[in-house]
Amino acid sequence: MRDYFEQERPTLTFEIFPPKRTGELSSIFATVDELASLAPDLISVTYGAGGTSRDNTVEIASQIQNSYAIPALAHLTCAGNSVEDVEPILRTLRENGVKNILALRGDLAEGEALKDFRYASDLIKYIRSRYDFRIFAASYPDSPPAALLIVSIAVAALMPLFFHPFSRTLWTALDLAMRPVAANEIS
Repeated sequence: MRDYFEQERPTLTFEIFPPKRTGELSSIFATVDELASLAPDLISVTYGAGGTSRDNTVEIASQIQNSYAIPALAHLTCAGNSVEDVEPILRTLRENGVKNILALRGDLAEGEALKDFRYASDLIKYIRSRYDFRIFAASYPDSPPAALLIVSIAVAALMPLFFHPFSRTLWTALDLAMRPVAANEIS
């Protein structure tokens, strides 16, 4: 996976948002059929607030990895999850050959409380102590202590970055939110 980020060419990735637990997956796989023709380097599969789509995340990531031979990156959140909740997910992902996980804190569902994992770093440490996944994490460049901890225990930290083509400047999401945009920069 690290090779994708060290290539001389741009990396092409897509992100799939599974339907809620009761959602039909045929439209998702029809979309993956189309995306596969573009030869992406990776397809990420989200998890849903409070794990509302976690079963679908596992199924979709497994199909992408095995049926399409495209590396899948399965999201896994710690918010509202216990060890007993994440263990079957991790076992199934491993059994199905999914090698990449994006460990996130995630959003709690309404009325839900944190369980065994308070931070994504707690989930990452747990996964690393028991499994051999390539673990990615989300990080924000405006919080260096947290970002350094995440980078020290994960394969890579993914950050929201934006490229401004006219000024050839790379900004973080925070930079964009905090700076005024001149009229001549909009196009």
